[in-house]
This record gives sequence, C-alpha cells and structure tokens, in this order.
Amino acid sequence: YYYRVRDTTGHTYETDTFLLEYLDPRYDWQRHQEGDMIVLWHNRPRAGVVRVAAEVSQKLVAVKELLGLEEIGPKKAVIVNSSREANRNFPRISDASSRGHLYGGFAFGDLDVFVLSGLDRDGIVHEMTHLLIDEAVDSPLARIPSWLNEGLAMYFESGSRGREATVSQAADRGRLSHLSAMGNQPGRPREVRIFYAQAWSTVTYMMEMYGEERMAALLTALEDGGGIEKAIPTAYGMSLDELEQEWL
Repeated sequence: YYYRVRDTTGHTYETDTFLLEYLDPRYDWQRHQEGDMIVLWHNRPRAGVVRVAAEVSQKLVAVKELLGLEEIGPKKAVIVNSSREANRNFPRISDASSRGHLYGGFAFGDLDVFVLSGLDRDGIVHEMTHLLIDEAVDSPLARIPSWLNEGLAMYFESGSRGREATVSQAADRGRLSHLSAMGNQPGRPREVRIFYAQAWSTVTYMMEMYGEERMAALLTALEDGGGIEKAIPTAYGMSLDELEQEWL
C-alpha cells in the first residue's frame, strides 16, 4: 500500500510502497529462509521444513539457469496443512474443483507469494517455478499461454505423477486439445487433468528434443510481446500447429 497526497492546487506527492504481511492469527506461524525463498508454516516440525526447503533450493538452480535469473527478490511459500485450511485460503474457482481438491496450490506473481496445501517438494518447485517465470517474463506485453506456464512448472518436478498414462488415454479417446486453444485452463475437473497432462507432455517433448536454448529463446520472444503464434516460429522455426503435430 502507499499514500497519494494531493493539494488544492493539484500538486501530488506519493509515498514509498509498503507491504503488510497478514497471516491467519489462529496459528503460531514459523519462518525459514532458504536462499531467496521464505517458507511460512505452522504445526509442523521445523527440521522437516528446513530439509525440504534445502532440496527445493537445489532443484530451482536449473529453473533459474533456464530463465537467466541471477539475483531476484525473496519469494514467500505459505504452507497450509489440510484441505479445509486450503479452501479458506485458495481462490474460489468452482464448487467441483473445491470438492475434488483439484488444485494443490496457487501462485500470485504480483505479490511474490504462493500458497500450497501440504509440505510437498514437487509442489513447492512447481509454484516457485511459476513465480520465477513471472519474474523473468515481466513485460506488460508478454502473454505466456497457460499450457507453457504449467508445462514448465511440471517439467522441473521429479516424476510424471501418472500424466503419461492420462495423456495417452486422452489421445486414444480423441480428448486432446489444440495448443492454440490452451491459452487458458478449462473449467471441468476431467478436462483440467487432461490439460495438465498434455501441457507436461508437450513441454517435456520440447525440452528433450530441442533443449534449453530454444526454450529460453521462446521465453525471450514472448517477453518481446509477439504472442505464442509468433514466438514459436522465432524460436523453433516452425508454426505452433507443426510443433503440435511433431509432438503427436
């Protein structure tokens, strides 16, 4: 927050911006900083949190190298302990997603913070990757499609969590979507699961087939504001449809 003071002659003075950290007062919160990540949690042994934070910090080295990030501001990881607590803290997407516990966490790039249900290493890596992407591609003109953003966040996790089977079954049943239609996430739980699996599979293919340099070039092209339809040819020398057909 900040104050803007304007007098009767029209002169304006604006103060510096200040941050207010609000945490649920019913809990006794603890705090641990690991590199540029600050973990906030309650009702968990400190040793376990410190260990997971150190493991995540090592995993994030590869993310920062891909994104070309060296010095960044601190990012906050707020860990909640149950689905009930998560429902109080997560943004409301739909009744179905809340009932099915469809989302494990949410990242807020403008606040440099994410909220995660459970002390899950891959979950922390996933949400931190979202914050780091937001830091690296911060032009107001940049538009990163959801399939690429989520695909990168999942690529740096350890293991596929059954996504390979999900995307194979969806392909057999004709339920895959075109990348051009995956700029935003779908609303139905079944479609969301397929969306995530397809995004993971596509980005994994791009990274394994063409390497990190092409992916870095793609993010740079998106930073310039060209959109994914123009950025893919710039970085990969083919259209988005051609890339999709290669992956298929």
